[in-house]
Amino acid sequence: MSKRYVLPILIPLHYGANVEGIQYGADYVLENLEDYILLPEIIIKDKRNDPNLKNIHSVLATNGVLATTVSYIYKNGQFPLVIGGDHSVALGSISAVALQEDNLGVIWIDAHGDMNTNVTSESGNIHGMILASLVGEGDPKMINLYREKIKLKKENVVIFGVRDLDVGEQEIIEKLNIKYLSYAYIRQIGIKQALDEVRAYFIGKIEKLHVSIDLDSLDPNIMPGVSIPVENGFKKDDVRIIVDYLFTNFTISSADIVEYNPLFDSKDKTLNFLLELIEKIKSLV
Repeated sequence: MSKRYVLPILIPLHYGANVEGIQYGADYVLENLEDYILLPEIIIKDKRNDPNLKNIHSVLATNGVLATTVSYIYKNGQFPLVIGGDHSVALGSISAVALQEDNLGVIWIDAHGDMNTNVTSESGNIHGMILASLVGEGDPKMINLYREKIKLKKENVVIFGVRDLDVGEQEIIEKLNIKYLSYAYIRQIGIKQALDEVRAYFIGKIEKLHVSIDLDSLDPNIMPGVSIPVENGFKKDDVRIIVDYLFTNFTISSADIVEYNPLFDSKDKTLNFLLELIEKIKSLV
């Protein structure tokens, strides 16, 4: 089978996290890439800004453009590699691919579960609601982005490496029986056995897999350039092993790498690892 052309799509959306700095990440990344698509962050000012769905109009408008772009790229046989921006960009990327792949699976590699809704969220920041929206929980405008349809089957999702869950999203995860492997559990059984468990879980359920990597899944001591750091987390070698394993054992449709914030980076540690991941994915597709 011939290799697919990997096309990075830079999308400097920061309104989902509501944290300054994320919108500048694309500028640092594009300086190191030969080819890419740079999409705009669409800013829509709303005087009635809902505190439970902060900046929702900007998030939806930007994701609508992203979904259209990813859909076109994927339909034309290329591999969309979305470089965020905050994790709300996954609403657009996954919606686009899921509408072309009936049994799309998603592995959500993240310190957070992102399974809140506008009812359960303590912050009102939309990047913490994206996975819930994709499986049909939460605000209808988010659930129905790009097309009025629930994008993912709840049994086709695995959250991997989570170490910071809100009470409300924990309840949603348990209600929906979402598969998750906490960081503590992965450390206990070992990364290889944890990945084997993911593979066994997905067998017979999915045809292709979307990989969504939040850089805050890594230890902030070695990966400081993220907006919502959480103590502990994966080492760089862990993520290298995860990516190698997934691309070896699954048919990967598409991927995201998100939450790079250059304002919090130190000596380009996070930028350099992000660039390494882009090159690794290019070599594996």
